[in-house]
Amino acid sequence: RQNSSPARLIALKQDGSLRWQLNVSASVEGDVIEDPRTATVYAATNDGKIVAVAADGRQQWRYITGGAGGICGDYSKNEDEEASPSENSHCSFSEIGAHGATSPCIVNGVLVTTSQNKMVYGLS
Repeated sequence: RQNSSPARLIALKQDGSLRWQLNVSASVEGDVIEDPRTATVYAATNDGKIVAVAADGRQQWRYITGGAGGICGDYSKNEDEEASPSENSHCSFSEIGAHGATSPCIVNGVLVTTSQNKMVYGLS
């Protein structure tokens, strides 16, 4: 039986109370990031969409990539051929589209992400 409850992005205030919530098309397993200049929140869903959410919780836009994914961080393969993040916080693409690496990042004002189709996307 498939779970029919929607996937949601939830933002909390510092006191733990609800700031906003937004239904999205699939789960978000990676980090959600916020652009400090605009307070826009970006998330990569497991069905290959990048979602931009305004500070008040309204969806600003979504972009469909070539499949689940979106990596940022320095990822490398371990002995089991699984991608894992290193302690380096720089944005690099050593494992483009690796499973479990689903966080977009902002580089010089451009939202950068990848997908399982091994493409790099720069959205501005």
